[in-house]
Formats: sequence, C-alpha cells, structure tokens
Amino acid sequence: MDNGSAGESIYNGKKFKDERGGLGLKHDRIGVVSMGNSGKNSNTSQFFITFGEVPQCDGKHVVFGQVLSGFDVLEALQMVRVQDEKPLSSVKITDCGAFHPLVTPGAGYWYDQPDAESFLGYTPTFILRPRIAVLSTTHAVCDKFKIMMGSNVVVTSISVDCEGSQNAASERVLALLASFAVDLVLVAPAYKTLVDTLDLPHSWSELNMGIKRDEVVIVSKPIDAIQMISTLSWVGKGASFQLDDII
Repeated sequence: MDNGSAGESIYNGKKFKDERGGLGLKHDRIGVVSMGNSGKNSNTSQFFITFGEVPQCDGKHVVFGQVLSGFDVLEALQMVRVQDEKPLSSVKITDCGAFHPLVTPGAGYWYDQPDAESFLGYTPTFILRPRIAVLSTTHAVCDKFKIMMGSNVVVTSISVDCEGSQNAASERVLALLASFAVDLVLVAPAYKTLVDTLDLPHSWSELNMGIKRDEVVIVSKPIDAIQMISTLSWVGKGASFQLDDII
C-alpha cells in the first residue's frame, strides 16, 4: 500500500510509536530516509527516501537515516515513469544488510570472474568502485578527473570556485569523510598545501582500522589518478577489495 498502512514491524507485526528524536529532524535535502505511516504512532516497516526538500513531512514522519552513497540509484529511481503517481515498472530491493564503515563497500557491483577450477566456470566477485571526493580549484579541473577515471569510481566534485572559499571546500571534504560518504580524497596539485588541514575525523580513528591519512588524502594529477588509487590508497592496498580497473 502506498498510504503507509501496509507492512509489518519486527514487534510481532504490530505498529510502534514515533521516536521523538527522529520526529524532530527535517526532510530538508535529497537522501533523507524516513518512516512511512498512516498517522501518529503507526510505524510498521514502510519507509521512503526524499528526492529534495519535503517540509510537509516534518513533524509527521520519523527520520532515521540518510543516504551516504548510491545517489546514482536515486537518480535512476527518479527516471522511472509514473501514472497517477504510481510507477509503471517494478522497483525492488533485492538484498539488504548492515553497513559497516570501512568494511562494507559503499559502491560497486558483482562480476562473474572466469574460473576454470569452479564447477560453474566462474566465481562471483565483488568489484569495488571507490567513492572519491576530488578537491580542486575549479569545477573544470574536477571534470578532468572524472574523464580520466571514467566509470571505475564514483566521484564527488568539490571545487573552491563552487564552494566559495578554501575553508568551505575543506569543511565539506571533512564532513563527507566523517559520515563515511567517501572512501578517498584526491587533491589537485594546486591545492596540495590543504592536505595538512585534512586530518582524518575521529569517526575513522575510533574504528582502529590502522588507516593512515596519506592512504586516504592523496595529491594527484588527473592522468595519474587511477594509478594513485591502486597503489597508494587503503582501498587499493586492501586484500579484501578488487578494484574496477583491474578485473
């Protein structure tokens, strides 16, 4: 049902009350994850994700999360044709699970790796697409990084000309790192002096993963970006990950 009345909760299928903390949060941007309901204290298992500001939901729906990556999926959802506010094709969640920062890949896909020793002739392998924040002077330079890296990574462009100042650009990078929305930061050589201002957030150090700043924040030219990611970054060195450029 699209009116919030369907679904079953983990509490023996019964509806449960609104949480005051989440009820006070705003639906003020894309990627807010909030509970669907049919009225006050009627939560079950239905939820929705915002595509923008939805102030009419404030105080009525409990916000309990946010999208950290996969905004390309949201864009694909927005492109689904609808009729009478209902999608004309099915949109399904085929798998789910807990997200463990620095362990669970934030982006990628499954690939049937050819394997002569396997009965099936292949072995399913998860191919990681690192989520990269590119910090540069202009948006045009960020676009050069995108072109050189292609579809091997997921890029978030952060340019000083768009952010307004170096401090604002640095603060945005740190915010993305703190929320585990990106895995790495590539800094254009023109701004290599900013590297010293980009210490790893406490949220990273608290996990005791042994990841160093120079494995996360890397100075690189666009043409060298893929090589730098593969050889210097923590995701490139990680034995548990296979990068998209070396399948």
